[in-house]
Amino acid sequence: MKNITEKNLLNLGFKRQDVSEEESGDKPYYYFTYEIDKLCLISNSNDECVDGKYDIEFYDYVDSVCFTDIKILTNLIKILKSNKV
Repeated sequence: MKNITEKNLLNLGFKRQDVSEEESGDKPYYYFTYEIDKLCLISNSNDECVDGKYDIEFYDYVDSVCFTDIKILTNLIKILKSNKV
């Protein structure tokens, strides 16, 4: 298994979403999103990462699957792009 890094997310086309100190009510942080049609993939925030490893889930889905392997995430994005949900 190969972990998902910030560099991987940017290379796949994820967009960085910055949350300011004022918005968070505490420390500033950021996370990543990837939108395709009606689906959105979202990462945990940078301050929740352990050793720079990100987890990715489908946004706003109960009991969503959590992706932690870059190969699986890359294949998922290829499938979603080719089938345009």
